[in-house]
Amino acid sequence: MVIIPEKKSSKQRNEIKPTGSSPKSLPPLDDILDPIVAFAELHPGAQTLALTARRNPYVPEGVYGIIDSYCTDVDCDCRVAYLSVVSMQMGQLAQLTFGWESESFYQDWMGDFDPLDDADASWNFHGLKLMDLAPQGSLAEPLLKMVGSMLSDKETVEFFKSRYFEFRAGLHQDA
Repeated sequence: MVIIPEKKSSKQRNEIKPTGSSPKSLPPLDDILDPIVAFAELHPGAQTLALTARRNPYVPEGVYGIIDSYCTDVDCDCRVAYLSVVSMQMGQLAQLTFGWESESFYQDWMGDFDPLDDADASWNFHGLKLMDLAPQGSLAEPLLKMVGSMLSDKETVEFFKSRYFEFRAGLHQDA
């Protein structure tokens, strides 16, 4: 797991522009889901995880930041990290969700509520996947696999879990 210090504000990150023939930059996560906020917005100076691509036939070599965001609804306990994979050269490339709890946790948490009128909406929260309804860049699938490999490390999973609970504690202090 590589950790890089957070150096840019969320507004600066959202202004990253694609260059040359790079994939089109995607809209910021907070333009798609509300009320989802990046961890670094509540905790300025927080560290960010990074992926390094080397000798990958599907992803250009380089460093890709992973910006973790969380739900700001104080009554919600979804236990989901919303992950944006970004590149300084290409902008936002993939938008992922990572729910680390068991599938039964999400089924219990959802109860009878089904926002998509889907027989099994809990699959939207459990595990790592491309975010439904969010636009994805051309590198989204291979980046999803790279993040999945990173999440095979329990330390990385614990990183996101602890950030979730720290983020939630900050919300409850402000409420």
